[in-house]
Amino acid sequence: MKFHSKIKKIWDVINRFLKILMTARISLIMVILSAILFFGVSQIKDAIIALGNFAALYQFIITSIAGFVLAFFIWYWARVFYYLDYWPEALQPWEKAIVVHTPRILGGTALVIFGIAFLSNGISLYHVSQTGGIQLILLGCVFFIYTILFLFFVYFRRKMYHLQTEFIHLKHDTEDEFLSFSRLPLVTRLILITSTVFYLILLFLFIISPIKFTIFIGDGVTTLFLCLGIWLPVCYWILMGSKRTGLPLYLFLFIIIAAFSLFNSNKNVRIMNNPDEPVKRTQTLYEYFEKWYTARQSEEQKDTRLPLVLILSEGGGIRASYWGAGLLSALHEKHTLFSEFVFGIYGISGGTFSGTVFDTLIKFDKDFQDFYDKIPEQMKKKHNLSKDSIIRYLSNDIIGKDYLSPVIAAMFTSEIVQMILPFPVTQFDYAKVFEKTWEYHWNNAFYKLGVSLSKNTVSFASPFMSIWAGDSNYEIPRLFIGITRVEDGSPYLISTINLNDTDSGIPHSGITKDFYWFTRD
Repeated sequence: MKFHSKIKKIWDVINRFLKILMTARISLIMVILSAILFFGVSQIKDAIIALGNFAALYQFIITSIAGFVLAFFIWYWARVFYYLDYWPEALQPWEKAIVVHTPRILGGTALVIFGIAFLSNGISLYHVSQTGGIQLILLGCVFFIYTILFLFFVYFRRKMYHLQTEFIHLKHDTEDEFLSFSRLPLVTRLILITSTVFYLILLFLFIISPIKFTIFIGDGVTTLFLCLGIWLPVCYWILMGSKRTGLPLYLFLFIIIAAFSLFNSNKNVRIMNNPDEPVKRTQTLYEYFEKWYTARQSEEQKDTRLPLVLILSEGGGIRASYWGAGLLSALHEKHTLFSEFVFGIYGISGGTFSGTVFDTLIKFDKDFQDFYDKIPEQMKKKHNLSKDSIIRYLSNDIIGKDYLSPVIAAMFTSEIVQMILPFPVTQFDYAKVFEKTWEYHWNNAFYKLGVSLSKNTVSFASPFMSIWAGDSNYEIPRLFIGITRVEDGSPYLISTINLNDTDSGIPHSGITKDFYWFTRD
């Protein structure tokens, strides 16, 4: 019996500990989510490295402030909820210690996570870029200093400012187990309301202008800090409503999300206004090759051997895009006829983007050969531009931009809002935000050179097949885009050439109008 009573006592202590800890579950989840994002998501690591390589001093300051503010409210909201949910007369000493120290530990842990993330990525980057690595290492040290200052503040603020404990002001002298918001001190209420309004304004700005607003912010890490901060007060307000009403509001919310997901998907592919493609997929692989080969031979060179280049561009996100397009444009700069003998470019993920940028720039150069002459002389001198280097400059400028921040903003704001709406909002799809980011940076690259483009100019806002329209049908390398079917992981191929002929030599398991899928073998 004594053994069973000890087991029961231990279980009661564990159960009590978990119950007390659950009061701060929103802050706890935020800390765990931060650790997963900063240490387990490669795109966030890329954003940190980009911050070290390209950010100005003011961006480091903004990033450090945004991270500190997030950690501060992780502590503050948890602290307030403990004061609303517990009072000292009902707590044993060890329980009171948990109530007092848990919010402080969570806030400090968040700062340590941010510091370690910057420090570890800074050390890795140092071997490649000493300047960028040192900047990230210093930023990591700043967060460790923040941690020390934060813990010093939360543990000694009452002695410094001669404050009385909130337990005195929030004594539970009513029958309510959970106190109302109105019972909080005025300063506490103002802080909570101000933080909520601030983050809701950010939510609104991220939704209506995810591209320009994230460019204004400056980097993906700051964007992530702000997006995580948005949902901290929102989740705590929902939890407060649950405790006051006794209703399982989160359960209701999950049911709504599950029900609305049946008909509020905004994932349809964006279609151009003009459904007629300027180039049809009518030529087979062999037919197209014969025309391509013939177009490169003069009467004197008939039946002679010609160079044929096939490009395989592997994936790897924006890094693969940048280096792939940079290599292709550099080869084009050194050998102006290089693109003439590239038959096709096969790419996946970021490699697809590099090939598409290269093809579109080649198309632009062929259609507007007087473009270089329209660039103001001061811009040519500023960027050291020549007629041969203009494609390489535009390629580096277009791809060397921040494409991650708008996607982070859309994923953590508009996509989450879409879950609770009973109807689809196509502008909320982060994939469409990604596409529009391509369009924005394409147009902005020319705008910075002082050149305005007409609506008929080929761009990333043009129909995909327009790259091979008109005389460019056999002059621009063809793209072969590798994708994966989500349902079963089968590889697919998107081609601008009709591969339906059984004599194409391409083994496939099935064919639709535009897609070709293959067995795993």
